[in-house]
Amino acid sequence: MIKGEAVFNGEREVKYLFQKSNACRSLVVVFSAFGAEGKPPAYNYLRALEGYDCNKLYILDDFGCRASYYLCENRDFYIERSVISLIEQIVRDNDIKRVISCGSSKGGYAAIYYGLKYDFDSVIAGSPQYFLGDYLFNSNSLADVSRFIAGGSDIEDKDFMNEILQDSIRNSRPSPRLYLHVGRGEYHYNHHVKPLIKELNKKGIQYDLDLGDYSDHADVAKHFPEYLKRMISRETGVPYIKLLNEPKSTIKINEKYEFHAHSSDPESTFAWYLYKGGKTIEKRMYTSSNKTIFDFAEPGQYQLKVFVKNADERKVTAKSKIINVKEAPSD
Repeated sequence: MIKGEAVFNGEREVKYLFQKSNACRSLVVVFSAFGAEGKPPAYNYLRALEGYDCNKLYILDDFGCRASYYLCENRDFYIERSVISLIEQIVRDNDIKRVISCGSSKGGYAAIYYGLKYDFDSVIAGSPQYFLGDYLFNSNSLADVSRFIAGGSDIEDKDFMNEILQDSIRNSRPSPRLYLHVGRGEYHYNHHVKPLIKELNKKGIQYDLDLGDYSDHADVAKHFPEYLKRMISRETGVPYIKLLNEPKSTIKINEKYEFHAHSSDPESTFAWYLYKGGKTIEKRMYTSSNKTIFDFAEPGQYQLKVFVKNADERKVTAKSKIINVKEAPSD
């Protein structure tokens, strides 16, 4: 069990991580994609969202041989019932007012399914599947997953899985706002997202579509995190920030460097912490300037952290990459 992990005892035990905010009444529920083959299931986007001051619930899909899409076993939806019971308990216990589901690929499918079926406020999905049966049946490595969910491997089982999300859309009540991201050259765009959008249009469900400039489905892990952070900022009121013009991983001793931070909120103020070897060595408290200069006078490993807050005292942080400061080579 990893640090902070807990277990919810529903019809089935559900492993999760919950990170509480005392300043926010929004809950971000993060559903996970498939991990690398041969690796155990993992939580997604922990690092991407670590600086956001909002309630975050990461749910593990370790059901079956590899995953269950947070749905069912042999068509018994006890997994779904357990997962939604966990979410509802977190909402009750923490006075949550808004629920946002998110995830990519498998996690994007689950985010849309739960968001529509249980009337969440918004959904942020990266390159989701839509025709689940087609996707699982077309992959030999995922045959065990399809059998776990549907109970078999014939055409009727494939049709059953294809209809799960479709039925959720058709039966949805007043729906959440959907934010969809996918690579414009991806197989998923033509074979999953376009049919999904067609069904959303029939139902009159609002959505935003963001097309990334890539064609490999694996690249969603590179492009989706920044999109996810921007949309979470839009939905929660926490500023979206980004460190600009970071230095190279290695710079020379006594070299000065000016750091810039961008915030989506023009009323933001900025504070800066500098770390060396993991320890805080300098603090610069909140000012309106989004720039600061540090002089690296000694060799070592450094990291910069910027703290940003807006007029409503909503806070977010971002870290630089590790900066290695070294003596200049002698002639």
